[in-house]
Amino acid sequence: MTVDHKFCAEYGDILIRPLRRYDIEPLRQWRNKENISRFLRPVGQISKSQQENWFEQYIHNKDVLFFVADYKRFRSVGTVALYSFVNDECEIGKLVIGEDSAKGNGLGESLILMSMCIGILYLKQNKFSLVVNKMNLAARHIYKNIGFVEQEQYFINDTDIEIRMEIERGCIMCNSKTKDINLFEENNKIVRNLGGGGFYHSVNIYFYLSIANLVFCQEVA
Repeated sequence: MTVDHKFCAEYGDILIRPLRRYDIEPLRQWRNKENISRFLRPVGQISKSQQENWFEQYIHNKDVLFFVADYKRFRSVGTVALYSFVNDECEIGKLVIGEDSAKGNGLGESLILMSMCIGILYLKQNKFSLVVNKMNLAARHIYKNIGFVEQEQYFINDTDIEIRMEIERGCIMCNSKTKDINLFEENNKIVRNLGGGGFYHSVNIYFYLSIANLVFCQEVA
């Protein structure tokens, strides 16, 4: 799938938006934190030049939608991404809560739901999968709360085990939070007609579309 990434979502005080060059240094610092990197595939400490090279590769890769999470539109606190698109299925991951002060308030769950709502609305995705380190109990708890179901476990080296989990569109739409997730395209004043309502946001000059207007829970269950 080739996508020009301009998708955003807002839920309460949380905004997810496309990654920009000015985001990459905070991302590098987060990724180099031991408490974050210990459950990720080992790459060692990432230098500034390595991060720049990664970003240059990313902006030419139209098959990855990388989001940065802002809190109250002022402070970046984390990331999430959609990638590996095959027909109406994709992977979700790269979930990082980089700021310690933002942890423990359900932010991870919100970022996963917000990005999947974008996948459903704009990219017509019906199934999402992820992999998580078996020892990452906090992340596994988040995914199970959302509705992800474990599919298989496998070794990635001599000691570490990863778990692959999946969730389908109907389960996502039945989550009570989705009705409060507003979706829009960056700098776009045109409302997409999806059979539901939209409303004009006068401060940010965006049109918002609620995922709840797309399809009711009972219609997809």
